[in-house]
Formats: sequence, structure tokens, C-alpha cells
Amino acid sequence: MKKTGIALLAAVLLCGCFATGAETQNLGGWQINTEFTPVLREEEELLFEKARAADGGYTTLIPVTVVASQVVSGMNYAYLCLNDEEDHTGWVIAVVYETATHDAAITSVKEISIPDASGKQGIPSGMMGGWSVKEEIANAITLPQDIFSDYNLAADQYEKTVLYPLALLATQPVSGTNYLVLAKGEEDGVMQLFVTTAWKKADGSVEMTDVSYFDLLSLVS
Repeated sequence: MKKTGIALLAAVLLCGCFATGAETQNLGGWQINTEFTPVLREEEELLFEKARAADGGYTTLIPVTVVASQVVSGMNYAYLCLNDEEDHTGWVIAVVYETATHDAAITSVKEISIPDASGKQGIPSGMMGGWSVKEEIANAITLPQDIFSDYNLAADQYEKTVLYPLALLATQPVSGTNYLVLAKGEEDGVMQLFVTTAWKKADGSVEMTDVSYFDLLSLVS
């Protein structure tokens, strides 16, 4: 992403983007988008393009969906975006500020750090290999149909909330394949974002091995 002064999180610990916890998150005034859609509405796409044009940068960002909004003097919108640089493919949260007079600007862009699975709660021991964001996955934006089906089978095992997948963040070769998926669901009457790990085993069966809160505040502040 060719942008001077861009705020990137080069490394985020598990207590950052991928935070665990039993209590409902403090969202700092942000409201998670309650629509169960992984794609942009036309007006959201136009707003992002307006903000990008006003800045003249951020040409490598591909907006995917608005995950949250915040009422300020105007509105803030948190966009999940792909950063499709020539030598790096990754995921970011870009904050777009829309004024009361409908001017728009991108005020921050922070990278979502994909963790090493060996440090995540619930991952079976002995699994080796790193997470990767592959170009063909990034281009798909949402989950391919076969992975979507596997993920839903795994999500059915999680009884606390119904998980709705938004984007396949990364994969990891193990004894089978791990899928790192950004999802959302209603928990105790509050919409939450989660980062989840679904494991498709070598025998074809699936298991949800981790469901953690996605720490949005670390990426929008």
C-alpha cells in the first residue's frame, strides 16, 4: 500500500486483534453491522471511493464489507479491506469518516495480523506450519462454496451463538487444513465480531477449534 504515514500494525499479540474473553466486549461506541451480508452495498462502495479520491492514495485497498459504524460529529465506518500490494496480500481495517455535509476521508488503516496457530487457544498440539493469505483466497473475497459448507458444519458445533462467516482470512496446512474466518453473531443480545478457526481434518470431518473476540478497537483507534 503506497501511502506515506499509514498506520500499520506489523505485529499484534493475541490480546490484540484476536482477543479471548468470557465477557461481552467493550466496543467503544462502535456498533457492529447487524446485516448478515459479506458484500458492500452500493452507497457504502461509493462512500469509500469518495474518501479514497479525496486523499489520492490507498490505491491497493479493495473494500469488502462494512463491519461497524460509530456516531461522531458525522459518522465513522470500519471497512474490512484487502490490501492487494504487489509483494504482499493481507487484510486491513480502514476507517472512513463522513462529515455531516457528506464529505469523506480515510482516517486510518491498520493491518490485521494473522497469528501463529500454535499460540491460539484450542488449537490441537502438534499442528505445524504458518498461516498464509493466498492470492486465490483473497480474490474470492468471501468463502468458496466448499469451504463455506465445511465451515457451517463446524459452526453448528458452537452452541453459544450462530456464527455467520464474513471472510476467509487465511489458511494453514496441518493434518488437513485450518481455516481462519472472520465471523459475526449475536451474543447475549449484542452483535459481536469473532475470529474463528475451523479445522478440516485429513479424514474429511470438521471441528471448530477456536472462537475468539475480534478486537475491533485496536484497529479503529
